[in-house]
Amino acid sequence: MPEDSIGSPYSPPTEVDASAPMPCPSCGVMMDCGDLASGSTIRWRSSSAGAIEHLISGGTKLGETKPGFGYRLAAHYCHSCRLLKVQA
Repeated sequence: MPEDSIGSPYSPPTEVDASAPMPCPSCGVMMDCGDLASGSTIRWRSSSAGAIEHLISGGTKLGETKPGFGYRLAAHYCHSCRLLKVQA
């Protein structure tokens, strides 16, 4: 599939509508709609941050807690190449 029809995986992030199917930007297969869920905080830790920074901050918190559900972020998942596209 030509790159133009599925977009570049390096382009700026676009909003993810977890209820609308979308083609995988990596392999073109249709992705599953859903969410990334966790009973505890989901955090982003940059590989450029040092160990001390990780120890102090724990990373950047993504998403907000949902009463009774823990943390959930709208997402799409590709079963073919295992790409996970998350809307934080």
